[in-house]
Amino acid sequence: MSLFGALSELAGGAILASAPACDLALPDDCVRERAHFIGWLAQRDEMRELRAVVETIGREIWIGSETKGLAQRDLDFHLRAAALILAEHRPAAGLLAEVAAASRSATPAAASEPISRRIAMDIVNRARIARAFLDPLPGLTDGVPLREDVVYFLLERTFAHLTGEGRRLMRFGAALADFASELQPERGQSTNSQASGLDSLGISRAFVQQLDLVGGAAFLADLGERFGLGERAVRRLVALIDGQALGAESRIAKLESLAQWLGDVRAQLLKPANDEAELRRLKAAAAAALAEGDFETAMDGLRNVRRELREVRRRTEERLQDEAVALRGQMLDEARATARLAELMQARGEHLQAADLFAEAATSLPRADKDAAAKLNLQRANALLRHARERNDATVLSDALNSFTALVRSAAEGSNSKLLGDACLGHGDALLALGERDPGNGRLKDAIAIYQKAIQLFERERDEASLRLARIAIARAFAKQGEVDGSIDTLMQAAQAYRDAAGIVPSDLMASEHADIQLGLGGVLLAIEERQGGLALLKEAATAYDTAIGLIDAENETDRWGEAQMNLGLALLGIGEQEGSQAQLEASVVAFRAALDVTPRVIAPRRWALTQMNLGNALAALGDRDLNDTAQLDAAVAAYHLALEELLREAEPLKWAIAQMNLGTALIRLGERGDRRKHWLAAASAMVPALEVFEQVGADSLADMTRANLKRFQDSWDSFLAPPGAQHAKGEAQKPVLPRPRLAKTA
Repeated sequence: MSLFGALSELAGGAILASAPACDLALPDDCVRERAHFIGWLAQRDEMRELRAVVETIGREIWIGSETKGLAQRDLDFHLRAAALILAEHRPAAGLLAEVAAASRSATPAAASEPISRRIAMDIVNRARIARAFLDPLPGLTDGVPLREDVVYFLLERTFAHLTGEGRRLMRFGAALADFASELQPERGQSTNSQASGLDSLGISRAFVQQLDLVGGAAFLADLGERFGLGERAVRRLVALIDGQALGAESRIAKLESLAQWLGDVRAQLLKPANDEAELRRLKAAAAAALAEGDFETAMDGLRNVRRELREVRRRTEERLQDEAVALRGQMLDEARATARLAELMQARGEHLQAADLFAEAATSLPRADKDAAAKLNLQRANALLRHARERNDATVLSDALNSFTALVRSAAEGSNSKLLGDACLGHGDALLALGERDPGNGRLKDAIAIYQKAIQLFERERDEASLRLARIAIARAFAKQGEVDGSIDTLMQAAQAYRDAAGIVPSDLMASEHADIQLGLGGVLLAIEERQGGLALLKEAATAYDTAIGLIDAENETDRWGEAQMNLGLALLGIGEQEGSQAQLEASVVAFRAALDVTPRVIAPRRWALTQMNLGNALAALGDRDLNDTAQLDAAVAAYHLALEELLREAEPLKWAIAQMNLGTALIRLGERGDRRKHWLAAASAMVPALEVFEQVGADSLADMTRANLKRFQDSWDSFLAPPGAQHAKGEAQKPVLPRPRLAKTA
């Protein structure tokens, strides 16, 4: 006999000998049918519990000190001997009563020694008295001398696993009752159980009485019918409930609850579903096993169902993943195609239509691609801003600002610093555009703050391209704010911002952008110099404009080139006046004339007029240096007259008045060198209407200067009327106070 077979007979014999613990009284010859019992369990596929006991005891035998010295043959001999002794000397009724009481109580009574040891010791003691260890046992004629310690060890470990692990012994109650019922007709003996009644269930008398109160066998039959369970399934549920530590009042409820649960499980397994054929077969087999009470087969079936469901789920996941990948690819392709169309519309200048397409592309993306959607929405906002700037559309500009605001808020909640920086840059551009429309609304300061945030982000990300854009943008915002509030500090910040931008925008690779920076820097420097003076500012401005002119394509960008030439002329004129340098004054004249060469009078009459006026200022300054030369002053007067042909008093009264005053100044100087009466009277004719305008617009300093000159004319009126070269009776007329020529700018 194999070791597993010998262990199985020992464990099966222990279960049969312990039947009284399950309220079953088996006769001696039934208890001896341990081999029959093992085969019967195997036939019913109910070996799971017994196999667990046998495998555990087998492991303990190989490591137990009592059995380490035994050979395989001798160990097999002791296992069969222990089974024979157990059949002849069954556990005491009192000890089995303790086992039953402990299995049905939630708190087993404490004992000084485990019940398994006491059972094994009682059996060994009675076997010793009967000389079982000295005389040969029936059927065991070969083998080594029988050792008490080995038999005790085998019995103690067997009962330890039957009585101590989850009331395992009590779960054999139903099987014992069925086994006894099948043996009873063959042997014509009674098992002290009524096969036709509840006593045949192998459960406690107390539970039998409770079942009798609710209808007994009829109740159990109805329970099975209600939930689609066979008789064997109901019997096993009854045995299971009897083996649990439950109060008397809750056993019936628990039995109904378990029966309903089994019925629900069966119904779920049999529920029509769009399952594969193999899965339907496995579910049906598991449901049938549950209905028949073959819980072990049902568990195996459910494991197979779970395994098959996992496989089905895996295949479904793979299919869905493939479909999801394909769908995502299709969504990305659609979004890309829509974005390309939007870019084409934008290239054609149809920015509103492009904005709608960018929004459509963003909604076409998978929801998980939040950054990609945000980038498309950023393109949409930029398209709106471009439309608003080109069409001067305040409504669309407001939409663009709202879009950028939402993008900044959304990006700030994420971790994409580059996206946040781009959103801040666009937000600043929208604020700057609003500030340019309405300088008093505080939007310029908001733009400066958001540009500073963008610069911090781009520096952290080392995004040089975006950093260049942000530095140029903040310089423009500072310049506009300085123009609005007249603050020299703000203009100084603008100049420094332009210098910072120039330091990171390479002139050889980004000529146009570098030229824009130099033009902006020159304009800010001239604005600062106009407010506080400073030769260094004029020289830096002249350098900036000269650099810009060298980077601008004069043939393709005539307007920018011409404007740069005019502003260079202004800077050179200021330097020439402060240094008394004829070379600088002559260079300013060259610059102004170069600007006039590319400034069509018909297309840009205002800029042409302002350039003529500044040319007149430069010529007048040159003429003031040579008292014997009137050609430069004559040219200056001609330039002023040309400027006044386009500068209308009704349209630009202050610039018109300045041109009139500068004309008068040049005429006064001509009068000093020639026909005083002719030129000074013409000068007075120019200054009187200029004074009217200065008084009207509140230009007090210019008005006071003009009044002083007219007062001198009045005091020297006689000399005005005298023939050329004649002397006035009171002596020669005093020279009038000549105002410094104004530097008219294009801004």
